[in-house]
Amino acid sequence: MAAILEVIIGMIFIYVLLSILVTEVNTLFSNMLRLRGRNLREALNKIIDDPVMRAKIYTHPLIQLVEERSVLPTQRISAKDAEKIADGAIAAVDWIDSNTFVDVVLNNIKVESDQQLFGAMLNVIDGMPSGAERRGLRLIVNRIMTSGEGMDELRDAIANVDHPSFRHALMDTLDQIEDEITQLGLEPNSVVSVMAGIRQIDNPYFRNALSTILSTAQTMDEAKANIAKWFDNAMTQSSSTYAIKMKTLSLFVALVI
Repeated sequence: MAAILEVIIGMIFIYVLLSILVTEVNTLFSNMLRLRGRNLREALNKIIDDPVMRAKIYTHPLIQLVEERSVLPTQRISAKDAEKIADGAIAAVDWIDSNTFVDVVLNNIKVESDQQLFGAMLNVIDGMPSGAERRGLRLIVNRIMTSGEGMDELRDAIANVDHPSFRHALMDTLDQIEDEITQLGLEPNSVVSVMAGIRQIDNPYFRNALSTILSTAQTMDEAKANIAKWFDNAMTQSSSTYAIKMKTLSLFVALVI
């Protein structure tokens, strides 16, 4: 009986050592080949079809998935150059927070549309004499560009501007903004700058995907929640794929050992 117990304990000890060894070898391979980072990029490649947007997201300082110089949201690059950037060497990143991804995506989508919609108004505001009135208008416009809310407050603030020439100029630009929104066929809600930015995306598949995801969003919070859910679903599928790959690698390593 004692001999049998010794054999059982010995076998348990050996299998525990083997499992630890297999785990350590897997970790070594994963770190050396940056398998998690490659798996993450494969998952993002599936949901971000536009090569230019992909390059801007991958090189963003908050993400930095590839070891390339950052591409600014307003920077113009060709699809060919964007592909080279996005296919660059994998950086030491194997996980991205969903909130960070949402902020980076929205920033890249909105930056040009915000400038087109509110650029003329900001120029008028910057030409006003310094003081509380100019600061207040600037804060309202910045809040609109950030959250999409405050258009009614902006109209009221413009109506109370003391200098008539600036008041008329600001009111004219506000009317032009609302006309542009109408011409784009968009509803004047808080995600109008996001939807306007989506219209400027060249890739039809990525543009259609984002339009579908955000079709039900009426506020910026809803837009963020929809994009975050889309990203989380993609990461769940990616995690399952990665787990299968690692199980296959574990089996191979175990057989070799």
